[in-house]
Amino acid sequence: KSRRGPRSRSSQYRGVTYYRRTGRWESHIWDCGKQVYLGGFDTAHAAARAYDRAAIKFRGVDADINFSLEDYQDDLKQMGNLTKEEFVHVLRRQSTGFPRGSSKYRGVTL
Repeated sequence: KSRRGPRSRSSQYRGVTYYRRTGRWESHIWDCGKQVYLGGFDTAHAAARAYDRAAIKFRGVDADINFSLEDYQDDLKQMGNLTKEEFVHVLRRQSTGFPRGSSKYRGVTL
């Protein structure tokens, strides 16, 4: 029996939920019994792509994803060089929910 929960009712994509409070589409994936936040995005499509990339990194090329594996050929090279934690950090940095300032350091502006 699958332990996978039902797909989100607020999105047609796996791993994507719309949050009214923030007005963003958020992407999450489960790993080792823990929910991992992948970021907040302006569109469900962008959130679904983040989920797919994480699913491929965490579960391999046979993972259940939203789009074709062929869409991620360039990402596969990057995934191999990063740990799961590093890859999640990359996804979060690419999300619209990550604060961007004039400095590369968090909490520091010029």
